[in-house]
Amino acid sequence: MIRPSSSEIEALAKEYKIIPISKEIYADITTPIAILRKLAAKSRNYFLLESVLGGEKWGRYSFLGFDPVVSVSCKDKVVVVDNGTHQEIHTDKPYEVLRKLMKDYKSPRLSELPPFTGGLVGYFSYSMIAYAEPVLKLRSSRFKDFELKLFDKLIAYDHLKQKIIIVVNMKTDKVLENYGKAVADIEKLTRLVMEA
Repeated sequence: MIRPSSSEIEALAKEYKIIPISKEIYADITTPIAILRKLAAKSRNYFLLESVLGGEKWGRYSFLGFDPVVSVSCKDKVVVVDNGTHQEIHTDKPYEVLRKLMKDYKSPRLSELPPFTGGLVGYFSYSMIAYAEPVLKLRSSRFKDFELKLFDKLIAYDHLKQKIIIVVNMKTDKVLENYGKAVADIEKLTRLVMEA
């Protein structure tokens, strides 16, 4: 079953530009690592986030994603945004660039979904402290200040319920058209996860 329902989508579309659409499938014949291998065969850009609670217990979810829709990085006060076009922004406040970018990707928190349904994945380096505390004189690093990718499709492996939740974030500018595309993307991901 695809969630949320069409009536819920119509109501949410009045307030949000992005809505996570999801489907649950049983995870009794696969593992997060097996899924990761399938994603690695499809894309150069993929991730697996695992969590541990208290350093001793496995977290409930493993999160996987691939094919980001936006890449954003910063080095020496230059933020580079690639979202189909290449844009360079010279700034002393790279966090503001990220906040502005994420305003267009705000989505509702739905009770039936895991705590992460897509978004930015990547790293912030130690050198980011210099933007908040400019009096610090940090040495330049060969690493970028941050490098993030925005993923709009996500596979959440629920270890507790032994289910997989496939999430595709749809834009609300053309609700019917984008809903159809999101459902088709969910079915493609379902086939990818379930194939032997």
